[in-house]
Amino acid sequence: MVLLSESSNRLVAGGMVLPISMLFWLFFIAFAIKLPAWPVHTWLPDAHTDAPTAASVMLAGVMLKMGGYGLLRINVGLFPDQVKIFGPGV
Repeated sequence: MVLLSESSNRLVAGGMVLPISMLFWLFFIAFAIKLPAWPVHTWLPDAHTDAPTAASVMLAGVMLKMGGYGLLRINVGLFPDQVKIFGPGV
């Protein structure tokens, strides 16, 4: 299991080129696309109509939830300070 708080400490102590808040937003946008969240969910109707029934069921039942899981698991775990700052606005 990945220790996210330890990874977060390494990000802060490592002298990252990108600011931590920028990394938070990049991860947030990536997970919002996968979630799918408005306005970046335009791929979803095409994916459901083009996919076979079994793949569409898997997409709706499992894969779309992975964006929310990643958002909570990765963003909250890696960037707890940014979640406190940007959380009410998100």
